[in-house]
Amino acid sequence: DIVAASFIALVCVCSACALYMVRVASPMHTWRAFLFLALVTIFELAVASTGLFQQFGVLPPRLALLMVPLALSGAWLVLRSEFGARLVCLPYHLLMGSQAFRVLVELWIAAAHVNGVVPSQFTFPRNFDAAIGLLAGALGLWGWCNVGVRADDAKILFREQVWSGIWATSSFASIGNLIVTAMTSGPLVSLHEQTVYELLGAPYILLPGLLLIVFAWMGTLCIAVRFACVRGASLIHYVPQEDE
Repeated sequence: DIVAASFIALVCVCSACALYMVRVASPMHTWRAFLFLALVTIFELAVASTGLFQQFGVLPPRLALLMVPLALSGAWLVLRSEFGARLVCLPYHLLMGSQAFRVLVELWIAAAHVNGVVPSQFTFPRNFDAAIGLLAGALGLWGWCNVGVRADDAKILFREQVWSGIWATSSFASIGNLIVTAMTSGPLVSLHEQTVYELLGAPYILLPGLLLIVFAWMGTLCIAVRFACVRGASLIHYVPQEDE
């Protein structure tokens, strides 16, 4: 199945990029991050293969039992841990530019929709996550072009902060839109012609369970925290201690 194979390749590429970001931010956490991603992937695929997430007639929704703990864990890591602080302090062009992976995800979604795997409500323009990814790529490129002068240019830092806030707000809105769309696409309570039944099986469960709630959610949180804290300069000049 070329759709499934291309999706697995997409997950591998996005995971490799995420591990690179971890390697740059905190080398000592690289193997822990790899192990975490591997365990989450294996667990989600194993549970999805039983059809648990495709059970829509029960409360709470089975997908929520996966998404909520992951979202809360990601928020705790970003907001309360030293590892999260290291992620927030990544170079701006890397932190923002990494979210351009969402363009690849949306391209896959468009192709999968043509093949009948993804419902139409998850494609553009109802799903505007591609625009979020494009903006992230543009801001990342802008940050890379100014990497040598940003620390000494107050105007660049101010623009960086403003655009980070605009992007983070838009990204949260996009993630919320995707969650609402998914919640209203079940066979019991559906406001759309097609349901998400196939997306909640293996291997496509990794779309909401890894690409959305781990990579997109945590990346957005990191940028939002950076936006909130840049004015105080505590994060701009924070330099993590060298790993032993």
